[in-house]
Amino acid sequence: MLFLVAAVIVSTVLCLGNLLLTFAILRRLRDHEERLAGGGPFGSPGPDALIGRTMPAFTGTSTRGEAVSEATGRLVGFFSASCGPCRELAAEFARHPDEGRMAFVVLESASEPDRAAILDALGDSPTVLVDPTSQAVAEALGVRSFPTLVQVDEADTVVEARHSLAALAG
Repeated sequence: MLFLVAAVIVSTVLCLGNLLLTFAILRRLRDHEERLAGGGPFGSPGPDALIGRTMPAFTGTSTRGEAVSEATGRLVGFFSASCGPCRELAAEFARHPDEGRMAFVVLESASEPDRAAILDALGDSPTVLVDPTSQAVAEALGVRSFPTLVQVDEADTVVEARHSLAALAG
């Protein structure tokens, strides 16, 4: 009988401990969900925060040697060379039928293979700019996470911003 009482007490303590742990995990998940609702990692603003901003004035030279300015692109992608999802989206972005595509590739501290991979994924189809122009434009516009795609109107105002082409089109 003593063993049965001890087993019930141990079982009760374990169940209460499990219940407390479950509540702690749920609270932590709610906190994480609230951070993500802020837009990006660690509460940084998401792409929606870019809507209404004006594309900063810039001039640069594309990877094809063409002179480029803010008036060049209407569908603009911001990619980081060290970002896996950026490489995947870059290939999709390169195949997109929109003629006014412009890609900014931020190279920051990326390795040489990462740099080559993202530039290969983009190919020659869109107009591609790399650092230092890309870094400056991304910072001036307020891009905080990569990849970010923005749709720009004739007045160089961001009218739509998302992390994927499907979400941008839909």
